[in-house]
Amino acid sequence: MNSHEAMKESAGEQNTSIIAEIAHRVNIHSSTAYAWTRPRESSEDPCAEKGSGKRNPVDVLTLWMEACLILGRPRSAALAPLSHLNRHFGQIVFSVPSHVKSMSPDELSAELIRCMKEFGDVVKAYQEAIKNKRISKQELKSIEREVYETVTELMTFLHCVKEAGVF
Repeated sequence: MNSHEAMKESAGEQNTSIIAEIAHRVNIHSSTAYAWTRPRESSEDPCAEKGSGKRNPVDVLTLWMEACLILGRPRSAALAPLSHLNRHFGQIVFSVPSHVKSMSPDELSAELIRCMKEFGDVVKAYQEAIKNKRISKQELKSIEREVYETVTELMTFLHCVKEAGVF
């Protein structure tokens, strides 16, 4: 899905009244909002659909994060805007490992042990936080970070199992 298609889907395929209302709520001109739902005239992809659209916020955010990666920012830092949006809207997204080597059953077992260690870190962070019967914002951030690391580790493990063909 292209970014303009995502913008169009979020507002409704051809629902001009919703697009106008969205434009009003985010304080932009409705013509800008309509343009964000159409393909751009110029595109790096010569096969891309040409149109009268404009670079939309999804395009800008994508370019921002790509630039951060190119400039050597750590992946987790470069993708922080995406992480923020996921958390803001209650979404959970998992990164697919960039490459997974073929693993033996013993290596997969070691990977599973790493997953269990991550889960132990969640339990430890929670136990530390509730010692005083109250969880501070900082403690909640620590717990949240540990949970995300655990789930990411588990998804990596699952990906490794699938790639290894161990069924």
